[in-house]
Amino acid sequence: MSRTALKCGLVIVTDRNAITRALLRAMEENGGVLVFTDPTIVQRTFCQQGEPFGLCPDQLYPYGPTLGQGDELWRASAMKAMNGEPGCPVDEGISYVTGIDDQGQEVAISFDLALDCFGQTLVGLERVKNWPYAKIFSNRYDIPNHFHLTEEDAISVGLEGSKWESYLLLEELMLRSLDSPRMFPAGLYEHIGPDDVAQFLLDKNWGQPKWDARALSPAHLVRPGQGAHMPPGVPHAPTGQTPFFELMEKRDHFIMISGFQDKIITPEGLRWRHLLAEQQGWDDKRKAEFVAHRIDYVASKKCFRRNNMLEPIPDTDNNGNGVRDGVSLRWGIYGMLGGQERYSAKLWRLEAGASVKLSGPPLVSWVLDGSISFGKKTLANSRVFGTQDRIFDLGLKTEGAEIILQNNGPAHASGVMWFGPNSHGNKMPSYFGQKN
Repeated sequence: MSRTALKCGLVIVTDRNAITRALLRAMEENGGVLVFTDPTIVQRTFCQQGEPFGLCPDQLYPYGPTLGQGDELWRASAMKAMNGEPGCPVDEGISYVTGIDDQGQEVAISFDLALDCFGQTLVGLERVKNWPYAKIFSNRYDIPNHFHLTEEDAISVGLEGSKWESYLLLEELMLRSLDSPRMFPAGLYEHIGPDDVAQFLLDKNWGQPKWDARALSPAHLVRPGQGAHMPPGVPHAPTGQTPFFELMEKRDHFIMISGFQDKIITPEGLRWRHLLAEQQGWDDKRKAEFVAHRIDYVASKKCFRRNNMLEPIPDTDNNGNGVRDGVSLRWGIYGMLGGQERYSAKLWRLEAGASVKLSGPPLVSWVLDGSISFGKKTLANSRVFGTQDRIFDLGLKTEGAEIILQNNGPAHASGVMWFGPNSHGNKMPSYFGQKN
């Protein structure tokens, strides 16, 4: 059996045959559930951590102080973070699951290798390539205004495809830091065009306080429990000072258009990080105009609140009116995105002693509050979030498994579960923007 370094105190297994055996044993022992190890920390050179969400002080700079602070925790991720700075680990961003080796010991397996070796059994063959990942980010300030590439632009520079992403403002996290209204800049004002955006990208303006690109985007009040879809090509600057849950396609590309925000200068290269080699040699003005035209101006000027904001919807199909026998299930992220079912998420809450049967498509369940049984495993989260707590216990219900999610008390438990593409079909509700 091929073994390498340690992950969370567990030996990492890389041999494909050993991985398959270890995953099979873990699934059998846990009744169709795989448990993830601790979340992987991702540093960003343009970020400073805001509201703490379970990191110890020595985890603020896990890969060194030159790479920014660790303000993102990635979950159920089978992809590497596209940072690329010297000093970033080769597996930055990739999650690990626990398996059981031939000697009956727990081992760690990277989630990308698990899907590659055993994906049909874990999440279904049609979902392996595009299994979504989630993150919790908590930045001290607003994230610099940026956008993600459309399908056409991503493929033109050798990337796999577009990046849709969606947000959930989880009450369990947000209420801890909600001492003032949260405003989320997104989209573009009606009068903004490519020439206006290009001005923010010029060398002479980059990093200057006057050229804070949030000036391009209207801000929207966001409240606990709400969600939002972010289409490719739409500028946005997610609000700081409160933890966000984010679910997205298996991509990590982005282009910054704000060189200065809240005392932070964005690294210059993030303007041009997705240009072809010949375009890298263009002059400053030509590059700025090219990047400015990568924005989807039609989508960016539609009323963001009306077209993209989400309110929780009771899951009437699976749970009556959404609350029954102490069980509450609500759709938090839903709808067809660009004509496809790319991912979705539900919020769950169980009163003491309540349980719900989970069958059908594979899903990841994350415990926000309380202690639950998930299949044959116990996942827990402290009610008082301390810096030493593992507050992100996470498990994967595999394809075809039928398990019970149960709260053994003494108080309520709550969390979020998310699904990969093509999981619900016509059972999933729509949102206004997919009809417009």
